[in-house]
Amino acid sequence: MVVDTGIFIDHFRAKDKSTTDLFKLSKSHKLSISSVTLYELYIGAQTKDKEIDIKFLIEGLAILPFTDKEAIKAAQIYEELKRNNQLIEFRDILLLLHVL
Repeated sequence: MVVDTGIFIDHFRAKDKSTTDLFKLSKSHKLSISSVTLYELYIGAQTKDKEIDIKFLIEGLAILPFTDKEAIKAAQIYEELKRNNQLIEFRDILLLLHVL
């Protein structure tokens, strides 16, 4: 299952980590993240402690790449959504690449 940045943010903010979606999903699914999500997590890590938290949480997760193949597919998805007046945030399109 591909996990989005929001799932991590909710986990970081929660006082009781065992109640978060990230914790629950990790018990029943093999989790992965996109390289774009990894980027978003690290730009949000404004202290060394937060960077350590990220490293701990992503340990063992598959990091799905963003290559030229994914760039082309993302552009195609963007055009199709735009044509159908269903455009979404570009980062969500990049996440969709690994779900479709």
